[in-house]
Amino acid sequence: MARKILDKVSMGLSWDSFSGALTDILNYLGGGFEPYEVPGRSAYAFRITMHEIACPSGPQMTAWPVLFPPALTRCGFNGEFFHGWPNEPGFERKKNDAIAALRDSIDRDIPALLYAPGDVLKFGLVIGSDDGMQKFIASAHTEPGKIDQIEIPYKEIGTNKLGLMSVLVVGGKNPDFDNEAAVRESFKAAWEHLEGRDWVHSDGKYANGIAAYDLWIKAMRGKRDDIDQFGLAYCAHYYAEARAHALEYVKAYSGVLGDDDAGRKLVEDYTASSRALAEIAEMLPFPEGAFISDERAAAMINHLRVAKEKEINAHAVLGEIFSG
Repeated sequence: MARKILDKVSMGLSWDSFSGALTDILNYLGGGFEPYEVPGRSAYAFRITMHEIACPSGPQMTAWPVLFPPALTRCGFNGEFFHGWPNEPGFERKKNDAIAALRDSIDRDIPALLYAPGDVLKFGLVIGSDDGMQKFIASAHTEPGKIDQIEIPYKEIGTNKLGLMSVLVVGGKNPDFDNEAAVRESFKAAWEHLEGRDWVHSDGKYANGIAAYDLWIKAMRGKRDDIDQFGLAYCAHYYAEARAHALEYVKAYSGVLGDDDAGRKLVEDYTASSRALAEIAEMLPFPEGAFISDERAAAMINHLRVAKEKEINAHAVLGEIFSG
C-alpha cells in the first residue's frame, strides 16, 4: 500500500484520551455517540485513581487489558487489543502483530488508537500509513491542549517515554449487539469499581474507588509542598470531566436498571458529585496549577467529602441491583 491518510478523521481534546479518541473513531464509522456515552460505557466516567502526591499517572493507572476490550464491546463493536512492555517474553511478535493490524486498519479506512504517539502520554489516533517510508501518520497530543499530525516509523511503535505499547484496532459492528445488556454491564462495572474490585498498583502509593478520595484528602491535609502541582490540576480537570459525563450517562440510561427510584437517586448523587469536582477544577488552572493556601485546601477537602459521600450513596444504590 502506498501512502494513505484518512483526512476526514478529526480528534478532539478530552481529558480522558482513551474514551475521547475511541469516540472519535466510532463516530467516524457512523456510531453517533454523544461525548458522555463512551466514557459511560467504558465506566471511566465513574472511575477515580489517585496517587499519594497527585502524580498525573493516577487516572491512567488502571488495568487496560482488562478494561479496554469490554469498553469497545459495550459500544457495539469488536476489535483487537495489543498491549505489552519490551522486556516481556514474546513482545517482538506482539509488536509485529500490532503493526500488521494497524496497517490493515488503515487499509480498511478505519483509524486506530495508539498510546502516546507524541510527547504527551495520552492516546492518539493512527490515521494513515506509508509503506514506502515504513511510517504511520498519527494525530497526537504534542503538548497540553495541542494536537498535531506526526509520523512514526513502524519499528518505533511502543517506544514512547514509558516504553509501553498499547494499540486498539476497531473491527466492525457486532450484529448481535444487545444495547440494554451492555448499558447494564457498564453500571455493574461502575459499581465494582466503587466496591474496590478494580486492580490497583501494588506499591501502596495509589488508591482507587472510594478510597481514592481518602488519599486525595490526606494529601491536602499533609505537606502540600510535596504535591505534584501539575498532576493535581490534571487530576482535578480529568475527574471533573469524568463526573460530568457520568451525570449525563445516568440521566440518559439509568432507566435500563428497571428501578425509577434508583435512577432518581443516582442522578441526585452524580449531580452533587460532578458539581463538587467542578468546583475543585475551577480552583486549579491547568497546566500551571495554583498555590494551595490553608483556606483553599479546606475548601477542596469539603468538596472532596461531598463527592465521596455522594459516591458512597451511588455505590449503595447500585449494590442493591448488582450485589445479589
